[in-house]
Amino acid sequence: MKTALRIICGTSLSLGLAASTAFGQSNTFPASGNVGIGISPSAKLHVRGETRIERRSGGNNHFLFNFDAGGNYFVSDDPGSNHKHMYLRVLSNRSGSNKTNMYFQTGIKDSTVTTRMTIRHDGNIGIGTTNPQAKLAVNGNILAKEVKVKTDISVPDYVFESDYELPSLAEIEAYVKQHKHLPEVPSAADIQRDGLDLAAMNLLLLKKVEELTLHMLRQEARIKELEDLHEINK
Repeated sequence: MKTALRIICGTSLSLGLAASTAFGQSNTFPASGNVGIGISPSAKLHVRGETRIERRSGGNNHFLFNFDAGGNYFVSDDPGSNHKHMYLRVLSNRSGSNKTNMYFQTGIKDSTVTTRMTIRHDGNIGIGTTNPQAKLAVNGNILAKEVKVKTDISVPDYVFESDYELPSLAEIEAYVKQHKHLPEVPSAADIQRDGLDLAAMNLLLLKKVEELTLHMLRQEARIKELEDLHEINK
């Protein structure tokens, strides 16, 4: 079968390749400077169909860009059925409440894929969850070398002010017997339901340590007072 080449010159240049006498889709290079591959271009480079990149020596090492009629974008390492080791989809045109969300998925093309990360329309980002209820929601472990939390919660140095009313040990004992947890500290049920606020909890524990330190200092002073009294009464 013969291959035909068509070149048309004028205000634009079109190239077409096809089998026999039937010409295929033309490529267009108009005077405007736009380039169209498989389509009359409306941008500097306008391509209708998949875009594929492969290494010079050929083989199965390909990189494929594509999208569907729903506005979903796809990236795959190879269009062949036996070589799709990497597959990424960005679904940016969903219907209903998810219309403007973006879903990053990995898996094998035309097979089961798993959503790894979600960016919601409100800016919330989810890793391991498709419905993040915070700016960053992670359903799984986080490993970091350092974590700093900035908060508007007051550091409880006020515990050491002279006008601070330190609860007595008797009051704390009565509260613990009734509620089974320290005053101000959320219960196990509260944490199970609402989660744990790391900044608030760390500052609250610091407050309890400071209160405990004051109790120890008072007890130390009381012990010293009793020891001195004992020496006098010898």
